[in-house]
Amino acid sequence: GMSKAVFLIATYGEGEPTDNSASFVMDLKTRAGTAVLPEEEKKEESDFPVEQSLEGLEYCVFGLGNRQYEHFNAMGKFFDS
Repeated sequence: GMSKAVFLIATYGEGEPTDNSASFVMDLKTRAGTAVLPEEEKKEESDFPVEQSLEGLEYCVFGLGNRQYEHFNAMGKFFDS
């Protein structure tokens, strides 16, 4: 059947991922081609292209944040995009 995932995501500071999710977020951004990386890291390719690894994934996102911040729930919005 279809793969399913639930993402419980908090936003920290000015729209950044929390420390324990930073590497996962960077991997997703790299696969999507939206990460800003030093040249030497751009040459490395992921073992699982995002088109293959997330294709058909059924998911939901539960974003945690504080409306007082300018970048409210930025990580939840990123995971849903």
